[in-house]
Amino acid sequence: MTIDLQLILQVFLAVLGFYFLAFWASLVVWTYRDVGARTQDIFVQALAVAMVLFFNVPGLFLYYILRPRETLAEAFDRSLEEETLLRDLEERDDCPVCQHPIRADYQLCPNCHTSLRNVCGECGRLLELHWERCPFCGTEVPREHVVAVTVEPGIEGEVALEAKAREAVTEEAMTEEAVTEDVVAPR
Repeated sequence: MTIDLQLILQVFLAVLGFYFLAFWASLVVWTYRDVGARTQDIFVQALAVAMVLFFNVPGLFLYYILRPRETLAEAFDRSLEEETLLRDLEERDDCPVCQHPIRADYQLCPNCHTSLRNVCGECGRLLELHWERCPFCGTEVPREHVVAVTVEPGIEGEVALEAKAREAVTEEAMTEEAVTEDVVAPR
């Protein structure tokens, strides 16, 4: 029972060769999947796979150096986050009179005390000044509390809308002051 050293060496080299072949093929497949997740450019994908295919591990190191920093999914998530932040900045409400920042649930401006919203007499929820009916309970808003809103195109339309809102709020405040004076002032 002699051990054939040459046969054992051949088997060992064959197994080692198959291992390196499988390792090389897995590097090529991994590179293909990774570069596909990082770019849609076919030329860049082919170049990255070719580097690993022809240069093996050194090609993989070159790919690591040259590959895009973030995946397409990460770039998409980042762009969604940026859009959300920009939308939050754009949606910030300001008082139409004094431009002081206000929250959506304010009834009056804390700075200039301008009436920003009406209160429904039935359900108590806040209503926009131009609403004729409460969308929550269906109650009709008294005509003296409704502000007529006409939107004209362009910046002039926004200025006209703010001016009309200011006029309506001023008239409403004057009416409330007159009623208060009548009640408070002795006759």
